[in-house]
Amino acid sequence: MENKLVIVLGTGTLEKLQMAAMLSSVVATFGTPVRIFVTMGAIPPFKKGLSKEERAKVESIVGNAILEKNAPFFIDVFKQAKEMGDVKLYACGLAMDVLGWEVEDLEEGLFDEMVGITEFLGIAEGGQVMVI
Repeated sequence: MENKLVIVLGTGTLEKLQMAAMLSSVVATFGTPVRIFVTMGAIPPFKKGLSKEERAKVESIVGNAILEKNAPFFIDVFKQAKEMGDVKLYACGLAMDVLGWEVEDLEEGLFDEMVGITEFLGIAEGGQVMVI
């Protein structure tokens, strides 16, 4: 069994996006592969061309502080995680289809490909799964 972290990211709130990005970054530094399936409400915050405030709904004082203090933003943390280790992001095919989007509509340099849930389950096999 391959040691890997699998994250199913289905919520687009800033705090959850930040948490997934930070987990990915830290785990990548340990040399552990990370596979992230971005689905449903988590897809829109990755659309190209949005401002930080447009990307994600803030649900707590922590989210407000992230924006106010200009903390490293989830987009940048995911990019850094990909540079540091074996981190791959997959856009959910169904969510992308209903939005009428292609991978090119998402933030550059983040997504490895668009896959369906069945294909992602094969990618996730044997990993430790977290749903965020």
